[in-house]
Amino acid sequence: MVAAFIQKRAVKVTIISLFIFVILNIIHHDGQRCQYMDELNHNLFCKIATRYRKIRNNTNGFSLTNFNNISHVVRTAFRQQGYQREDVDLTPIVKLPDNLKCRIPKLDPFHREALPYVKRLGANQKCMIKSKRSRVENGYLIVDNLQNIALITLTYILRVHDDYNQLKDQLIYSNVNNKTLKVLKYKLEHDFIKIDIQETAINQHTEYHMYPVKKPNPEGPEFRKYDPVKSQFNIMMIMLDSVSHACAQRYIPKTYKFLQNNPYTTIMDGYTIVGDATTPQLSAIMFGNQPSGLKPEGRRGIRGSRRIDSWPSILKELTKNGYATVHSSDEPPINAFNFRLRGFNKQPTLKYLRTWWRQTDDLQKIKKHRSKTCPITFGMDYTKNFYKEYTEELSAVFLINSALTHNEPKRVQIFDDGFINFFHYLNESKRLESTAVIFFGDHGMREGSFRKTTQGKLEERLPFMAVTLPPLFYQRHPDLIKNLQRNSKVLTTPYDIHATLKHLINFTSGEIPKHKFGRSFFTDIVSLNRECGEAGVDSFWCVCQEYKVLKNFSNPIVQNITKAIIEHINLELDTNAVSKSQCQVLSLAKVQKISKRIENRLSKYEITSDFQTFEVLIQLKPCGGLFEATAEYDMKNKKVNVGKNFSRINLYGDQPKCIQQQFPYLRKFCCCK
Repeated sequence: MVAAFIQKRAVKVTIISLFIFVILNIIHHDGQRCQYMDELNHNLFCKIATRYRKIRNNTNGFSLTNFNNISHVVRTAFRQQGYQREDVDLTPIVKLPDNLKCRIPKLDPFHREALPYVKRLGANQKCMIKSKRSRVENGYLIVDNLQNIALITLTYILRVHDDYNQLKDQLIYSNVNNKTLKVLKYKLEHDFIKIDIQETAINQHTEYHMYPVKKPNPEGPEFRKYDPVKSQFNIMMIMLDSVSHACAQRYIPKTYKFLQNNPYTTIMDGYTIVGDATTPQLSAIMFGNQPSGLKPEGRRGIRGSRRIDSWPSILKELTKNGYATVHSSDEPPINAFNFRLRGFNKQPTLKYLRTWWRQTDDLQKIKKHRSKTCPITFGMDYTKNFYKEYTEELSAVFLINSALTHNEPKRVQIFDDGFINFFHYLNESKRLESTAVIFFGDHGMREGSFRKTTQGKLEERLPFMAVTLPPLFYQRHPDLIKNLQRNSKVLTTPYDIHATLKHLINFTSGEIPKHKFGRSFFTDIVSLNRECGEAGVDSFWCVCQEYKVLKNFSNPIVQNITKAIIEHINLELDTNAVSKSQCQVLSLAKVQKISKRIENRLSKYEITSDFQTFEVLIQLKPCGGLFEATAEYDMKNKKVNVGKNFSRINLYGDQPKCIQQQFPYLRKFCCCK
């Protein structure tokens, strides 16, 4: 009997050992995967495999069929990853209900579909544009070594409206009347300036600066003071264009690890998008609605559209409640408020950096020579100076960073150290003790070869999101923090950020914001057991849906669906005379993929076999556009209902150049004649 027991145990240990041996050797031989993991210091299994390789190479007779050897390798690798316990507890911190209607897929950032597109860009980069002759300190322009300078002209860059700046020149130094002056110190009246330094009639040097000159609130009451006793906290939002959750894990591992290890940060694993590109996400955050649901009409290319000043917004609410506000979007041609929308007549925040970005973007001599990290560096430097000037005032800062990562999210890796340094600054300056920081992506990569993969499709829909709160908030509101941490594992959206911002703004009133879709992160979202529609996410963007890939493209249903989708796209191009006359009629080149949705049995909606939902990936000619779309097929009446959302998943480049400024919503469809 004892012998039988020992034999069974030996068989069991051998099976486990062989299983781990196979896994380790697979990883050991998967050179590309482990190379990236080791570079980014991010993958536990590669740590185990690396430890195994070292022991195997340096020890004679080492065998993974010995259970003690296995334990030694695994425990050592866990400790190297920062785990302190000998036995790792794999029980999830958050227990989710078994009947959850929407289960968020957990993506491996180094999935085999992602690995071919992972690319290291070398060392972190610093901005190399430095002002050589002038600087701004504490609101003063300073120019040293005046002995070789004949004239200095200061130009204030003043905003008229979102699409027009006014330049106001004034001579601030001449060597004719100031021969003994060695250093010029000039107090600034406005934030954005250009400096022309003339040494001779031929030699002239130009530099640009921005500095937050302190001014009273032009709209609303006096600025309120930060008051931790009343839980009135500052707000900061930092957006990274096109950075998904998995992309952040791949490319900014230092920053990601810093946030993971920060006890006051919660990473939102279930954060998803509500529409295509940046505008739907920022509209949901700022306005609590989509542009199509806001009046007056503010979308470009739509008849009767106008400026969006009258739209209700978080920015207005912040100003009304005494916050000093900043808004910066460092790529003005594609700013969400201005590319697809009409923008503002009056600037929406106290400090509105579009004025400066437009002026420097127009001057190609700066744009061509600046390194990729300069725009994000300039924005963060301005923010540091803003905090220096507005020390005690309640503040809300919105930094929209597109120049670095738009269409190339992998470039975020060259600023990993920059993010770490900025968070260290916030910590050392005590700003993290008074500020709620929301660090997030708007969406993942929307176009290109990677986007054609299932991993790429899911990454587009699952952007990065991390919420860092002051320690005092954790101490005083443990129930709200518990809600936040539980909510991090379920479906959340930009509408929820809108509700969370409202909650923070009106925290002292104790009023919980109400919204059709949005729920504050500090309320219990888990118990609502929301599915996508209830959270404001159209089924096209929903990550909770499961699909079964179909093989038969010649099926009449497939043909009817593809025909209806192409007709729908051509009808979109026929909605106005300009696109109808200048864009080509599209036709089918190839059906690349078709899938049928597997209905969720836990859904509250009635499931019927009369209607089936299909997702189609088709290529159209003559310009080769790849489109992803959904359609519902009425099996009984043989009718197709095409969904309102489409994804163009390959780059269109200049194909829509004949209409893209006037009708930005038609860019993905139009192939100019």
